[in-house]
Amino acid sequence: MVMGEVQREIRRIIILVVLIAFIPVGGLLWAGNWDGLRGFLLGFLVNITGFLMMARSAWQITGAKTAAQGQALAGINYLVRFVFYGLALLVAFSRPDINPVATVVGMLMIKYTLIGEGLIKHFQKTAGRKIGSVEE
Repeated sequence: MVMGEVQREIRRIIILVVLIAFIPVGGLLWAGNWDGLRGFLLGFLVNITGFLMMARSAWQITGAKTAAQGQALAGINYLVRFVFYGLALLVAFSRPDINPVATVVGMLMIKYTLIGEGLIKHFQKTAGRKIGSVEE
């Protein structure tokens, strides 16, 4: 993929995740669960930021001059994201006005979305085949 295609795919994923996030946000608003809403939004924002950091990291790594430099960049960027996620969880678990479970759910939104999208595409592709068929 060229840079423009990758940027379009990242934008598509983020838009899809934001649209899907309206479901839990709406449910938390309807239920009046403000602690859960704060937790979900914290996790969701950390998740989006971490996803963008990972995408930027991938471009840095592919632009590295040597394999050792690429490995070093990958390790440093992974450590930064790990600390970033850890700080968000520390905040969520240490503050009584933020629900840590909702924070974790928010942090997993991109993963949920990508897995769900893959399952939907798989079932759409295989819907026309008979059960037990070996044809691809």
